[in-house]
Amino acid sequence: MRAYRKTVTEADIGDPTPSFPANPTLALPVVVPTGIFERLNNLVEQIRAADGYTPETGAILGIVPQAEGADALVPDLKADALPEFEIEVNFVRGKSDGIAVQIQRDKETTWTSFGSYFQSPATLEVPPKIPDTPEVVRLRGRFLEGNQPTGDFSDIVEIVTKP
Repeated sequence: MRAYRKTVTEADIGDPTPSFPANPTLALPVVVPTGIFERLNNLVEQIRAADGYTPETGAILGIVPQAEGADALVPDLKADALPEFEIEVNFVRGKSDGIAVQIQRDKETTWTSFGSYFQSPATLEVPPKIPDTPEVVRLRGRFLEGNQPTGDFSDIVEIVTKP
């Protein structure tokens, strides 16, 4: 089918038109017992009840429970560099209380908490390490429920500050 589609869409004008492929015959997979979702939910509950379980472990496994009141568990951040080493961060808070922002500067490998913001846009003042020198700043955020971060981190946004 892929070869047919590729020939029909990408072949040169005047090339012979291929015939449509015959219906494929598929072998059925090994029979799987019913109740896949129920078994999956039971496994997730078992993992969450384990002694060593933490919210970070749940985030890595993708089994963080959805917090009530949050429209989505991953914020969508947009950032613009403003003069005087300020960064304007836009986000949609939905039913969450706000976002907690973390940053990395230049070649740092660890994330630093930079504050909680309850209205969009948020203005972050990021004084340069070297006076009057632009620097690369990476941002990420998580929704807040009360003062507690919840859900997953946003995609990383990279921006260069302006003097």
